[in-house]
Amino acid sequence: PVSVRATRPCSSAITVEWHPYGEFFASGSADTYLKVWDMRQRACIQTYRGHAGAVRNLLFSPDGRWVVSGCDGGEVRLWDLTAGKLLTELCTHAGAVSALAIHPTEFLMATAAADRTVRLWDLETFSPVGAALPEPGGGSRRGAFTPD
Repeated sequence: PVSVRATRPCSSAITVEWHPYGEFFASGSADTYLKVWDMRQRACIQTYRGHAGAVRNLLFSPDGRWVVSGCDGGEVRLWDLTAGKLLTELCTHAGAVSALAIHPTEFLMATAAADRTVRLWDLETFSPVGAALPEPGGGSRRGAFTPD
């Protein structure tokens, strides 16, 4: 195990995601914070605030410039890692965000939530390009784009 040090007491992490280049990882917590950790320094190097609920889903963009977070409050936010600030809030689902997926070669992202909806987003304009209506039964828990 590798230990990292926190600059203040931490809430329990709910989710973690590795940066595409492996030098960093992000954690989402019940305290509504998204934190970025540097493995070389073994410390938290950035804390992002603003979610209304626990951060349960994280995803880095394929190029590693952004991190996307989804929370219990239904919010999906994109954070610019270089500038260290919120880039945009894309949507508010009516339920907790359950899945995030970014297309590996196109500027597209899919979000899914406990409200049983799936939404597709254009990441160049940050605008919606499609949505799937709620299906009877359970909601989506995972999402992925296929290469074709």
